Amino acid sequence: MLLLGALLVCLIGAEIFLRLAGFQVGSPDPEFFAFSDTLGWKGKPNFKGDLIRGQERIHYEMNSWGFRDDPPAPASSSAGKRRLMLLGDSYAMGYEIPKEDRVGELLEKADSSFLAYNFGIMGYSTDQEFLVLKKFGPEVKPDIVLLFFCVNDIYYSEQNTANKHAKPLFRLQNDGSLTLTNVPLPEPSQPSPLLKWTRSHVAVARVVSDAVNRFTEDFERKSDRTLGAGARSKSVAERGGKEDKLLWLSTSDVTDLTYYLLRDLRAESRRLGAQMVVFMCPSNKRWTETRDDDPEGIKLAIQWCNKLEIPCVDLFPVFRRDFLTHQENLYIYDRMHWNERGNRIAAEVALETLRNLMTPMSAPSN
Repeated sequence: MLLLGALLVCLIGAEIFLRLAGFQVGSPDPEFFAFSDTLGWKGKPNFKGDLIRGQERIHYEMNSWGFRDDPPAPASSSAGKRRLMLLGDSYAMGYEIPKEDRVGELLEKADSSFLAYNFGIMGYSTDQEFLVLKKFGPEVKPDIVLLFFCVNDIYYSEQNTANKHAKPLFRLQNDGSLTLTNVPLPEPSQPSPLLKWTRSHVAVARVVSDAVNRFTEDFERKSDRTLGAGARSKSVAERGGKEDKLLWLSTSDVTDLTYYLLRDLRAESRRLGAQMVVFMCPSNKRWTETRDDDPEGIKLAIQWCNKLEIPCVDLFPVFRRDFLTHQENLYIYDRMHWNERGNRIAAEVALETLRNLMTPMSAPSN
């Protein structure tokens, strides 16, 4: 009893200390995601809440479609506008940055003729983005589809899970068509309500949980060193988190499934009367600051786009040149996602690209 009492006093003292030190209590990943039996997950429709990281709060709002964007614009307000449909993962969504600093909003601010619809969701890969275009494209009626491609797409599109969550999986058939193999997806089990409440309201529990997560990631990283003498495990042995590792992976064992997904994305865009453009997304601070070349996965994706005659913009050299010129950071604290400056650079390149595309294009859709 004395030991339990002493432990309780220590926990209470630690809780008080963390609160006085300014540690903000709240779920580090608020429940702005909802299960989807087709996409795996998307935003919770009409959600409003804050993402908390240490002493920072990032406000998130989801529209009725379940994406971090304004309510869908009625046809009357979009008349005469060029409708841009943004597809992608956390880079399009604007991970942990204010909504107004994202690429889509910056494009609207730079050119009033643009109306951007953002369909980016954390963790999405090319297969989910294709399904989003099929589902919401007929409602948006885009003039231009902007696909933000991350190197992890070519790996995750070949898996039926991502970050421990079930996701759709396409298979290539003998006739060259793609078949969705595992939809509807099973609904995941929910964590204990008591555990969720404790992590959301007790600072000590948050600290312990974050420490366990870091330990788990470190353990997985060290485990890579024991996978054998293959080039894949050897090349990523000393790299950062799981997402960062993907930049250094070989594409020797990658199939061409993503090529066919890009093909069908292009076909669906054309069916909707839209032009499709792909932007290759830098996703590592160290790579930007030390490398002049592209990762193997990005080089392969660029080859696929060229073969399919899809306009493709490589942002890797753009970010590299900006860093060499200005020596300013382009990433948030995780060293992987773009900060406000990174989004601004991507928006400037996107604006120039779109204006070049619009020269031969017809008038905006009505």
